[in-house]
Amino acid sequence: MKILMFSHDADIDGMGPIVLASYLYNQPGDQIDYELVNYKNIDQKIVSQLENGSLAAYDMVYITDVCPTRDTLELLDREQSLKGKLMLFDHHRSSLGNRDFGWVDIRESMLDGLKRTSATELFYYYMRYAYSSHWENRKLFSPTEALKQFVVLTRTSDIWDSEDPNFNKADDLAELFNQIGSDEYIGRMIYRIRKDGNFEFTAEDLNDIAKRRKLIEDACVKAYDTMRIVNVDGTKVAICDINYSFKNNFSQYLRDHSVQADIMAIADFNRGSMSYRTLSQSADCNAFAKKFGGGGNPAAAGSPITDELKGILGLTQPGE
Repeated sequence: MKILMFSHDADIDGMGPIVLASYLYNQPGDQIDYELVNYKNIDQKIVSQLENGSLAAYDMVYITDVCPTRDTLELLDREQSLKGKLMLFDHHRSSLGNRDFGWVDIRESMLDGLKRTSATELFYYYMRYAYSSHWENRKLFSPTEALKQFVVLTRTSDIWDSEDPNFNKADDLAELFNQIGSDEYIGRMIYRIRKDGNFEFTAEDLNDIAKRRKLIEDACVKAYDTMRIVNVDGTKVAICDINYSFKNNFSQYLRDHSVQADIMAIADFNRGSMSYRTLSQSADCNAFAKKFGGGGNPAAAGSPITDELKGILGLTQPGE
């Protein structure tokens, strides 16, 4: 089978479904292609491949941890060559309005509603309970213990469940991705989840994680000294100059230092996007991001960097 995946490029929850798909589609002749995308380019990527006919050549097209615009979803839904070939899995609150398509699974939490979910977890349950009925001639999905633990660690990191007893290991997994990059991470995890026993880091992994931790420590100290706080319609926003991939680490650093702000904001001018993280319990990043054409979850969200936003937050792009 020939599989195409569009998945979020930002973190391990975007990588997770690709790793799981590589475990699932492992019979002779199976081929998995993937495109790492973000909210700025996903519509263009999908529409381009739809118009040149390349999407129709795939047996299945998955969209994970990211949701195109309503117009693009309607375009895909009308395409006859893709009937029965599309599935979308997302967990962001900003995507909930698109749940009315039959091939879309968008939810913030699992059925019990007790804990927020992730795209990797949603794809995992699809693999376990829906996949075998979708393809009658395929082998049943039989996950290893390492694979199941990989799914839980990915979700724990993505929803930032710092109360989870395995949170530190989950955070190490995220930092491993940030240190080695998407393709290397996907390759290592495909190998790791196939092994028997528990999910464990290798010596090489631990060395890469240690390097990353040193970078984070030095960057947080420097960024804390240059941070500034602005008031945006009653919301205190901490504007931070730090590597975009350190966003979760620095938000925790600010909480640990009891910074008097509601939301942390970090700019990624290369992607043209802002990332927001909550610092106070009353803050809602999703509501804040929506004011500027973005969205996400209450604890974490993002929005495009517009001229209006640059003016409000006092942002200056390097080189300007």
